[in-house]
Amino acid sequence: MPVEVEIAGRITHIRKLGGITFLTVVNGSAQFAVVCDRWRMALEEFAKLAVLRRFDYCHLSVAQRGDDLCALRLMEHHRFGGQWKLAEEQLDVARAYACMLHGIRSYFADKRYLEVRLPTIHFGDRKGEQFRFEFFGLPARLTSSNALFADVYAMQMGPVYSIQKCFRAEKSHTRKHLAEFDMLEAAIPDAEIDEGMRVIEDLVRAVVCGIDSSEFAGLLRIDRGSFGGPFKRERYDVVAERLGITGRGLGQWEESVAGDAPLFVVGFPRGLASWTAESIDNQYTASFNLLLPNVGEVAEGSQRAHDVKQLQVKFHALGLNKQLGWYADAIAYPECRSAGFGMGLERLAMWLFGLKNIRQVHPIYRDTRFSEIPALHARKTP
Repeated sequence: MPVEVEIAGRITHIRKLGGITFLTVVNGSAQFAVVCDRWRMALEEFAKLAVLRRFDYCHLSVAQRGDDLCALRLMEHHRFGGQWKLAEEQLDVARAYACMLHGIRSYFADKRYLEVRLPTIHFGDRKGEQFRFEFFGLPARLTSSNALFADVYAMQMGPVYSIQKCFRAEKSHTRKHLAEFDMLEAAIPDAEIDEGMRVIEDLVRAVVCGIDSSEFAGLLRIDRGSFGGPFKRERYDVVAERLGITGRGLGQWEESVAGDAPLFVVGFPRGLASWTAESIDNQYTASFNLLLPNVGEVAEGSQRAHDVKQLQVKFHALGLNKQLGWYADAIAYPECRSAGFGMGLERLAMWLFGLKNIRQVHPIYRDTRFSEIPALHARKTP
């Protein structure tokens, strides 16, 4: 006798062919293909299926017969009554994004990294394009990066990573910017810049392989042959001289520089690199950006120096002793380098799934508005 089990979920596809109905029922990461055959179930039970429509929620009793999951009876049914129906394409991307996050966490778990939870609220407001507010009488801001906290953990725990929300108060409506976004940050103790780039290469390949072997493989829109070997690398000074932008950021040229394959641009000048990057000489730093085709910058990282005296001098010159002095005090091994990077995960998803606009990644997003409130959508987004 076939074993009877119960399944429940949202009907994403339905096809009625007289005496037989085919259903696709989705619940979280589970997807069920169900055959409803009037010759295999009681007639009164088959008749109940006439009420089913796409997007309805149903609870079915089913049995495995050969290769088919066959319906036995409809136990519960709810009609979709919401006024805000997400397109199936949006839900597919949301599911694939969840698969991507799982792949990232699996990669780091396999490499014995620890996931750490870092603060969203930071002390001080001496930083541009930040959301500032008062925190129990103290100046504060929402985080735009947790690199310093990750570095402190890494120097005392070993390799760590974090996936958390970050915030930037940029009034930007480009196709690549959000005010609230997911940031992956990793810190690797006793490591140099090459190790940071190697980890990113391995991570990207692992995520692609994971999605490619999942039910979301059809959503991948990348040329797998474009990154079979090591990612290409170019020095900033070579790229900048070619474009005639020496001393300036890559900005609008990012996508053209990337070309058709992932590219690391390395060795940014002091004025363009993060202040955490270690200097190579009087002009350049041990820093890099990862550029991806059709997206541009997706990650940035550096080799980090822990010279406490140099940091204190830098904080004093920038007037940041009060705000960041804690970091100099927290450095466990001043003579030990570390490597780290931050990666915008929505931008990574844009490349993986061939999305033209970052707002396609999440149905509910934050730019300069609340996306779920139609009354605030008077201004069109490119």
